[in-house]
Amino acid sequence: MKLNSTVTFVAAFSLLLIGCGREQKMVLDHVDTEKSTMVIEETSTKIFVYICGAVQKPGVYEMPENARVCDLIRCAGGFCENAKEDYYNQAELLFDGEKVYIPTEDEFIQNESQVSTDSGKVNINLADSTELMTIPGIGATKAAAIVAYREANGKFQHIEDIVNVSGIGDSTYQNMKDYITIS
Repeated sequence: MKLNSTVTFVAAFSLLLIGCGREQKMVLDHVDTEKSTMVIEETSTKIFVYICGAVQKPGVYEMPENARVCDLIRCAGGFCENAKEDYYNQAELLFDGEKVYIPTEDEFIQNESQVSTDSGKVNINLADSTELMTIPGIGATKAAAIVAYREANGKFQHIEDIVNVSGIGDSTYQNMKDYITIS
């Protein structure tokens, strides 16, 4: 009988020791969400952009407002084999109603040799520094600034955008506007 009570005592004592080493974690099931709830309204504006030229699926695409040229090219199935892939700054943001034309390598080479258009105007999106200096009021410094601006920001969308180039103000623009084009 004494053995039975000793075994019972040892078993009870062992359970007590095992239970003492445990940690209890308290989990809160209820959090006051009334104060921490925030309503986020998402206003997603769509734009429509036309892409044509050396892409697999030319057409008009509905894009999110913050879409970039690379997103549009991807939607159009990618470039054709002979596309001039570096013609556009592919990180450039798109805008509603824009037309994106991807030329072929051959078209690009042909256009490079025809920077002056039939009207005698200089295409400020294609001209190099030498050709830009044929525009009244544009010397070597301003021509270099135009090329640098175009390389950093992509093609001019409107001829008026040239006033964004360092060193070209409204008076310079007024003197040159009849001599320049973007297409």
